[in-house]
Amino acid sequence: MAVSKYLEKIANGALLVIISMVFGKLFSYLYVVLVANKLGASNYGVLSLAFAILSFSSALALLGLDEGVIRYVSFYKGRKDIGSAKGTIKTALKTALNTSIVIAVLLIIFSDFISNNIFNEYDLMKLLIFVAVALPFTVTAQIFLVSFRAFQKPQYEVMIKELIEKSSKVIITFILFLFGFRLLGAAAGFVLAIILMSIISVIVFNKYILNFFSNKTQEKENKKELLNYSMPLLLKNFMWFIISWIDILMIGYFKTTSDVGIYNVALPTSSLIIMPAYSIMYLFLPVISQLYGENNMAEIKNVYKKVSKYLLLINIPIFLIIFILSEDIVSLFFGKEYINAFLPLVILSIGFQLLTFALLADMFWE
Repeated sequence: MAVSKYLEKIANGALLVIISMVFGKLFSYLYVVLVANKLGASNYGVLSLAFAILSFSSALALLGLDEGVIRYVSFYKGRKDIGSAKGTIKTALKTALNTSIVIAVLLIIFSDFISNNIFNEYDLMKLLIFVAVALPFTVTAQIFLVSFRAFQKPQYEVMIKELIEKSSKVIITFILFLFGFRLLGAAAGFVLAIILMSIISVIVFNKYILNFFSNKTQEKENKKELLNYSMPLLLKNFMWFIISWIDILMIGYFKTTSDVGIYNVALPTSSLIIMPAYSIMYLFLPVISQLYGENNMAEIKNVYKKVSKYLLLINIPIFLIIFILSEDIVSLFFGKEYINAFLPLVILSIGFQLLTFALLADMFWE
């Protein structure tokens, strides 16, 4: 296969992902703009803390089982053992759901302590009820979304997660705002979108991938093996949580919720810089692995050079616009209340640009 064919494969595969990610990022950004402007910095900061707690709780409830599903379902699919693949998903789902319900109950019981003793924010207590409701639906959606990937149908995962969930979050929240709801409306919109994503994931998986509720396929459980593989990966989920949310939690603990809100308008804006790299890496590594298996080192170098070139042509202009016009961007989209976010935006944009370079280096070493 010629180099152009490999590049075409990366481009075509990345195209679906990048289109979905662009629209997903657009809807996510619209949600941030909508909520930040409607709620003000303080209430938006409280909402951001609730999102961070949901992320932490879901990482804990999953117990690394999402990684286990990818590993074992892919393995059983290769062996055409659909019964074991189905049993793996059911085992993961039951275990994660049971864990999520326990954590949800604990969140409700300790909502007052978490809100008033850790973050010193009374309004957070009401939002923790929404977090508790969302948690079982979050882990259900995650198990089925990674199952799409395990069955090599990532287009369903991307479209449900990036398009359906994020667009519905904006639409539902906007409608609730029209009816006069503010902080609770933003939280409800977020939770209802997660519930919708969970339901659609189950329906689509059952219809297009595997009839999950049918008794025709005899399922085989491998609970002990699955847990032995997944539990050590819980550390990975926690590391990802730390990378994604520790800044929000630390600001919430040491500073004020207004500071959280200001910071959390800079973060999603600066993260636009890394989006092209993630979309291309989605298919780059499997293609490079195939070339490495064929011992085509020359083609690996050529593909890497061209991918790096086109990635930087897209990435650098985005970085320069955000870096140079940071104050104007904050003022235009979020108003004067958030104007102090321009400095964090400058710093974060540099960080995300450096991360892009790091990802390029990582692709080279892969």
